[in-house]
Amino acid sequence: MDETHRPQFHYTCRAGWLCDVNGPIFHAGEYHLFYEYNPAGPTWNYANMHWGHAVSTDLVRWRELPPILAPDRHGPVNSGSVVVDGNDTCGLATAGDPVLVALYTEGRYLLPANRPAAQSLAYSNDRGRTWTRFAGNPVLGRTTHYARDPKVLWHAASGRWIMALILSEHGDERDHRFGLFSSPDLRQWRWESTLDMPTACDCPDLFALPDDGDLDDLRWVFWGGDGTHATGTFDGRSFTPEGEIVPPLVPYDCNGAAGFAAKVFADLPATDRRAIQIAWLRNGDYPGMPFSQQLTFPCELSLRTGAGAGRAVAQVCRQPVREIKLLYRRRHQWRDAALAPGDDPLAAVAGELFDIEVELQPGTAQRVAFTLHGQTVAYDARTRRLACMGTEVKLAAEPDTDSLTLRMLLERNSIEIFADGGAVALAFSFVPRPEQKGLELTAAGGTARIASLNVWELASIHA
Repeated sequence: MDETHRPQFHYTCRAGWLCDVNGPIFHAGEYHLFYEYNPAGPTWNYANMHWGHAVSTDLVRWRELPPILAPDRHGPVNSGSVVVDGNDTCGLATAGDPVLVALYTEGRYLLPANRPAAQSLAYSNDRGRTWTRFAGNPVLGRTTHYARDPKVLWHAASGRWIMALILSEHGDERDHRFGLFSSPDLRQWRWESTLDMPTACDCPDLFALPDDGDLDDLRWVFWGGDGTHATGTFDGRSFTPEGEIVPPLVPYDCNGAAGFAAKVFADLPATDRRAIQIAWLRNGDYPGMPFSQQLTFPCELSLRTGAGAGRAVAQVCRQPVREIKLLYRRRHQWRDAALAPGDDPLAAVAGELFDIEVELQPGTAQRVAFTLHGQTVAYDARTRRLACMGTEVKLAAEPDTDSLTLRMLLERNSIEIFADGGAVALAFSFVPRPEQKGLELTAAGGTARIASLNVWELASIHA
C-alpha cells in the first residue's frame, strides 16, 4: 500500500473512513483494534457507521479483517468497547476459548423515528472473527436520549462489570456528565453513580495506573474523549477525583492534543503490566486517496506524582511503545554539538519516516526550531512555549536545568510530539507538498547546544 499519502507506520484502513477507537484488547496472542468505520467511502457518514477490525502480534504491523458489526433496523453502530469474558459470566460461550463481548450504542436517534439511544451486546466465540448480536438486545435501554459510547471493564475488587457512559441530552460537546453502571453478567445493568467532568465529551475510558511505577499502588484514571481526564479513586460504584480535573491541551475542535477517543488495551498478558493507549489522529483527509484518517502510534502511559513533576496533581504521561524499535533502521547521531544561527545538522538526512529524540540547552538562542516535512516545531526559550501548526503549549520548568527534551514521530503526513517527559503529547495531521519532504534544525538569536540528538530512520510496516 504505497499510495502517495498512505501513512507508513500508523494504522489506516485499506479504504473508507475510520475514527473512534472502540475497546482495544489482547486475546490469544493478538492485539485487536476495533474502530468506527464507514466502508462506503473516505468521508464521515454517521448513519453508515460499522465497526472495523484489525489484529496485530506486535502493536506495529496490523492486518485488517472484515467489519464485525454493521447498521441494522436499530440504527448505525456507534462507539463502545470489547471485553474478554473469561469466566463466561454472560453465559454465551460455546467453545473452549473465552467469549469476546462487544458493548455498543444503537444509534436509533438517527432513524426517522428519533428513538432514544440504547446499549446493546454482540459476542464472538472464534477469536473475534465472526460476531452474533445478542437476542435480548438492548441490554441497557433509555437513560438519556443520546447516551452513548459504553466503556466496559471488569472490576476485580467488587467482582462485577462496570460501564461508563456519557449521559448526553444534546448529542454534542455541551454534555459533560457521565454515568457509571454495574452488572454481574454484561446483560443486566444497574445505575451506580454520576460524574461531572467539565470540558469532557464522548468516548469515556476508565483504567488504573501505577503511581510513579509502583505496581502495588494503583490510582484510577477517568479519561474523556477529548483528553479531559482526572486521577482518583474508584470503589466499584463511584469515581472520586483527587485534585483538579485536567482539561485538554487544546479545545475539542482543534487539530491537536493527544488524539481523540483514546482507549487503553484491556487484558494484556500477566507478563506485560503496561497501560497501552491508542487514539484517533483526527483531521487526516488526503486528496485522491481511497481512505481517510489514521490512528496514533500506540503509547505507554505512566503516572508521575513525585518530586520534580512540577504540578500539584498526578500527571498522566505518554511515550511511544518500545515496539517501535522493530522499525529502526539507520541512526544519525550527534553529541555535545553547538547549534549556531545558520547551522543545520539535519541537512544531509533524507527520508520520510523518523523517530527523533533530542536534548538541548538553548544557551543564548532565543528560539530553536525543527522543520519536519514543511511543518515547524518551534521552542521559545524565553517563554518555554512549544508551538506547532497553530497550537502553543507552555512546558513545565525543568528542575535545575534549562534543557529541552523532545521525542517526535514523523510520518509522511503526521507528527506526534512528546515533551515534559510525555506530560505534553501533541498529534497533528497534514498534507505536505512534494518539495517539503525533509528535515531541518535551526537556532535563532544566539547559539544553543545539542546535548544529544538521535534520528532513527524507520521502515514501513507495508514493506
